Amino acid sequence: MSEPAPRSNNPRPVPTTHRSLARLEFPRMRWLHVTLLPGLLCAATWAASDELVNFWVWALNRGIGILGLNGVIHALPMHGLHWNSPAVVLADIPAAAPTGAQLLVGAIVSAALLLLSYVVGPERVPTRYTLRALSLCHASAVAFFGLFSVTLPYSLDDHVAAGLTMAWMFMLLIPWMHSATFYVFGFGVWRKLTLTLLTLAHLTLFVPAQYLFHIAAVQTFSLLQLPVLYLLAGVLLDVVVFISLYAWAMSWSTVEDTAR
Repeated sequence: MSEPAPRSNNPRPVPTTHRSLARLEFPRMRWLHVTLLPGLLCAATWAASDELVNFWVWALNRGIGILGLNGVIHALPMHGLHWNSPAVVLADIPAAAPTGAQLLVGAIVSAALLLLSYVVGPERVPTRYTLRALSLCHASAVAFFGLFSVTLPYSLDDHVAAGLTMAWMFMLLIPWMHSATFYVFGFGVWRKLTLTLLTLAHLTLFVPAQYLFHIAAVQTFSLLQLPVLYLLAGVLLDVVVFISLYAWAMSWSTVEDTAR
């Protein structure tokens, strides 16, 4: 029986470049993917902006009517857009300030969320900090309405109008964000088109449902819910959609993968 070979005392060389970057190929044709493709997609999104916003307004007004809520939303023409104060819609949606009973319930919910964050095990750190963020945000809203006899300087009208405008701007940026983070890799052009178009289509349907939920929550439970919705269920959710679809697309096989 032969003895095992003696172990080498020389340390294993450490690569200076991560393998994902070391294998990255960038042929000249890919520069067209990175520059021309996002420009065309962004221009197409801009050209369809009127139809997009009109669809959002129709869907929201339809949902408001079906759910028996109050308010109306009007689309603004794109040629009248001012970059210093952009707005794609004009919203007239009433919302009431919280009552004393709602403030009491809000304080109890904030305390319960904080206590729950300590009950959750330490292996679920993201859940713990999410609960604490919800608790802090909601407690701040309770303190504002409970301690100050002033109106909230941010109405539901402003919230819906600003949210739809930011979602529209985010959709214009998505092709360029994919250009810098996805188009540089060796995926086929049809896969690159699929990811961007799928993300834009998802947000086209998701955004009106998202803000219809905001309207229903605020009109049902008062303006006390608006800060939490703004910080944690507004544009942040649109970004989560973007990241989730991007992460899924990065699992696809690239040209370099199939060539090896």
